[in-house]
Amino acid sequence: MTAQLPLKVQTQLDELLVVPPDGAISHFESLKADAANPGVNNLEREISKLKTLLAVGVPPEAFRSIPWKVLQMLKRRAWNEKASEMREHPQGVRYALIATFVHVRLAEVTDDAVKMLVEIIQRLDRRSDQQVYRELLRDLQRVEGKIQILFRVAEVVITKPEGTIREVLFPVVKEETFHQLAVESRNTGSQFRLFRQALMRRKFVRHYRRMLPLVLEILHFRSDNRFQPIVEALSAIQEALTTKSRYFKAPVPIQGVAPRGWTEPVFEEVKGEAKVNRHYYELCVLQQLQRALKCKEIWVEGGPRLPEP
Repeated sequence: MTAQLPLKVQTQLDELLVVPPDGAISHFESLKADAANPGVNNLEREISKLKTLLAVGVPPEAFRSIPWKVLQMLKRRAWNEKASEMREHPQGVRYALIATFVHVRLAEVTDDAVKMLVEIIQRLDRRSDQQVYRELLRDLQRVEGKIQILFRVAEVVITKPEGTIREVLFPVVKEETFHQLAVESRNTGSQFRLFRQALMRRKFVRHYRRMLPLVLEILHFRSDNRFQPIVEALSAIQEALTTKSRYFKAPVPIQGVAPRGWTEPVFEEVKGEAKVNRHYYELCVLQQLQRALKCKEIWVEGGPRLPEP
C-alpha cells in the first residue's frame, strides 16, 4: 500500500500529524470528531472535514484489493492512537495507518454530510409547515354554518335578482362574514400551497441557501435511473451560483424535476415570456433530492463501500 502513495501524499499525511500555527490540535485529531446535530453551521464543519481529507490526495485505487473489514480494522487502530504516537511509527507503518484512516474516514464523513443534508431539507419543510399554521391561526377564523349561509344567499338571489349586493345580501349575511369566507378560501387548496412555498422560499434565502455552494462543490451526486434529471438540475444550479439574476439565463432541466405542485411558483411570466425562478427551482430540486437520497436512488461519490448493517 505504502509503495502506491506518491511522495507528495506522504508529505500531506505527515502534515496531518502536526498542530497548525493557528490551531490547538492536529488535523488528525480534529478529523476524529463525530458529526454534530443537523444544522447549516454543522454541515459546513463536515464539508470542511471533507476538504481536508480530499486535499491529502490519497489514491482510492491503493485500497481496492483490501477487504473493507480489514480497512475498518486498520482505521480503528489509527483512531485509537494520538498524533504523537503515530509519529513514532516507522514510515511504512505510519503511512499505511494514516492513509487507511483518511480513506475510510472520507467515506464516513461523506455519509455524515449526506445524512445531515437530508435532515436539513426535512427541517426546512417541517418548520415551514409549523410557521404556516401559526400564521394561519392568527389570521384565520373559521366560519361556521356555511351551508345555512349558502341557503340564505340562494334564497335572496332568487327572490331579489335585480337587487345590489349591499342592499339584498348584507342584510341577510353580514359583510364581515363574507370577508372571513374569503380569507378561509385563500388559505386552502392551491392558495395554501403557494403561501407555504413562499414562506419556505423566504426561510431558504435568509438562512439555508448558503449551504448550496459548499454542498455542490464537494458532494458529487450520481444516478443511473429516472432521477438523472435531478442530478442534471443540480449541475445547472451550480453553474448559475455566481450570477445574481432572479431567473436562470440558460435552459434548465424541467421534465422529471418540477412536479405539478411547484409549476406555478417556479415559472414566472415576464413580459410575455415564461422564466424559471432560481430560488423556487432550487427549493424544488432540493426536495426531490432529499427523497431520492433517502431511497438511495441518488448517491454520492466517495460514500461507504458497503451498506450499513
